[in-house]
Amino acid sequence: MVLQDLKDFLSIFMWWEFWIVVGCAFLAVGTWVFVCFALIIPNTAVKTIVLWGFIFLLSILGGLTEKSQKKAISQ
Repeated sequence: MVLQDLKDFLSIFMWWEFWIVVGCAFLAVGTWVFVCFALIIPNTAVKTIVLWGFIFLLSILGGLTEKSQKKAISQ
């Protein structure tokens, strides 16, 4: 039963879209680790550049995830 439910869930996504969605969960965990690492950088300018660059990458990934979810819903 559980296997069939998982199969139905996975059939919603193409594989690359599925990995984008799964990657977001890993990215959320990685975000905490990265931010904690970035906060120990002593130089404020470098810290700011690193954090803003990371926010930029998150916004790109969020846009891709939203696009893939809209595509899956419209099918």
